[in-house]
Amino acid sequence: RWNAGITAIEPGAELLTIARQRCRQFPTVQFIQSTFEEYEASEQFDLIVSATAFHWIDPAIKLTKPARLLKDNGVLAVFWTNYCRDDDSIFDEINAAYTQYHPALSGERDVRQAIRKKIQMRINELRSIPLFPTCPAQRIHI
Repeated sequence: RWNAGITAIEPGAELLTIARQRCRQFPTVQFIQSTFEEYEASEQFDLIVSATAFHWIDPAIKLTKPARLLKDNGVLAVFWTNYCRDDDSIFDEINAAYTQYHPALSGERDVRQAIRKKIQMRINELRSIPLFPTCPAQRIHI
């Protein structure tokens, strides 16, 4: 029932084979073996998605190419595995594990603060993309 065209870029031949097999019932998915840096297209897209890979892209490319490949109202969606909630006890448990198993780090490393710094770094990076220099904070969802 999905009719939208999807262009999936994957540099790994083995992962590409698995993706093709798993998506064979979706004829609108086109697979291309390439990196984002090497990929060239004359068309523009409504959405570009990068799941846990955006930070690996060459900075000179990732800060300009999305702006060129997205339509005027297009969206760049990037996902990472960072998790940050101040009210979650998992952070207390992680800090307790640092205290027990790596006491030298336990006093230096507050997991909540480390995650917040990483998230802020990624927000700043996204804002440095020409597409988003004045992007309101509410448009960047973490």
